[in-house]
Amino acid sequence: MIALGPPRALRSRCFLLAIALGAALLRCDPDAAAATSESDAVFEARVKEAIDRGVSFLHGAVQDQKFGKMHFTSSYPLGIRALPAYALLEAGVPASAPLMKQLFAQMERLPLDRVYSVAVYAMALDAYLRAAGRGEEAGTGGRTGVGGGKSGGSARARLEHLIDWLVQARSVGRGVWGYTPIGKGKPLEWVDFSNTQFAVLGLQVGVRNEVRIPDAVFEEICFAFEKNGARRLDGEVDLHCGGGGWWTDSGLAPGPLVEGKTGVAGTGPIELRQGGFQLRGAPREWQYKPTWGASSEREFVFASFSMTAAATSSLMIAREALARAKELPEKRRAEVDSLIAGGVIALKSSFHTLAPVVFGSIFNNYYYDLYSFEKAMDLGGIATFGGIDWYRVQAVELLAAQRNDGAWGSAASGKDLEHDIVSTSFALLFLRRATRNLRIAPADPIFTGAGGGKGTGGVREGRVYVASRNGMVELKELFALLAAERTSQYLAIAKEVIQ
Repeated sequence: MIALGPPRALRSRCFLLAIALGAALLRCDPDAAAATSESDAVFEARVKEAIDRGVSFLHGAVQDQKFGKMHFTSSYPLGIRALPAYALLEAGVPASAPLMKQLFAQMERLPLDRVYSVAVYAMALDAYLRAAGRGEEAGTGGRTGVGGGKSGGSARARLEHLIDWLVQARSVGRGVWGYTPIGKGKPLEWVDFSNTQFAVLGLQVGVRNEVRIPDAVFEEICFAFEKNGARRLDGEVDLHCGGGGWWTDSGLAPGPLVEGKTGVAGTGPIELRQGGFQLRGAPREWQYKPTWGASSEREFVFASFSMTAAATSSLMIAREALARAKELPEKRRAEVDSLIAGGVIALKSSFHTLAPVVFGSIFNNYYYDLYSFEKAMDLGGIATFGGIDWYRVQAVELLAAQRNDGAWGSAASGKDLEHDIVSTSFALLFLRRATRNLRIAPADPIFTGAGGGKGTGGVREGRVYVASRNGMVELKELFALLAAERTSQYLAIAKEVIQ
């Protein structure tokens, strides 16, 4: 006879499950469907209002007298400041705002001891330098420092130190991270793909800022997600994706382009098409903990949506870094592309499970899952998959889940301030699409008419050819990025487009 536990406990679990299922069913009403079909102008206005309210909540929360006395804050004093700082900067708060100076001054005085904290600090510092570089406030001129009075140069040096810390903190040769530095020669203790995905995001900040990172680090990351904690499901799946793909340069596309064809098969399971690409392959899922050795498939416990997203985005980052360094031969690139394609297909098949939970916590956090998913989609240059506008669908969920005080997180206002700060930060990062960057898609073919004149190959369906990048850019995406951050790179491309 197998004991199932006390009847009362079992009844309680069933009761909670029934409430959760009922809430999920209530969400599937006509109003939710109608919200996804409202006009772009109305939708964007609602998103902007939600962002403003979320910013207002975070502004007050990090200055609340309870801030700094919370449970996780004692373990993550750096991270609990870096995450809202990053979210606020991405949401448009000026780098010169007093609250930003206050948060960065506090962070500079704190030790670097946790992978999560250091990685998010690097992302926050990168967002700070980009915001300051816009010269958004009179007198900043891109020279504003961090923490009150330090120069931009010292901020850059601080960023380089953070990236080096992350490089040294990994399990050398395995490409994974734990909560604290593992370092060379130390025994492999706790590692997981959650810490790893944040470390890899921190390394991407280093790549963006041209901080030297050994190519071997990115090779190790590819190895980690290829050989450990992954499960390849049976059956081939076709999935059409709208967008430019996870290659930000046409020279890094999955296969050679053949002139005159609208769709070209690459060396991996990817067919390039006008306005998007087609994936074909078996879904591939990842779990939270890596499993070492040839028996990893047998040791697979259960798939995690957020960890599948983490693996997919981390592989995208490593692939681009290696491809740009010309350290990714075509055969290896096809293998990595196959892993990424499998991850994207798995995310699409599980997309319907991504929804707010009734009893969320800092451990069971829909908003963390959402941010992990946004990274994979926006780093992957995926605007839609299977005909689904994933951003709009989930943004509608967020608009409905926001509380009257502007926060996301626990159901009752002020019930768990720490959870609310973390959840609201992730929600803002999703709504602002913080991981998005400009995609350069392979150039469309230019057809020649009988009279020798060129056809409509220069501009098609909102895309325009940029000669300096030998590829196509989405005008809507370019203008959205310019509105968010007017970097010299985006301004140069916009000037070329206008000319």
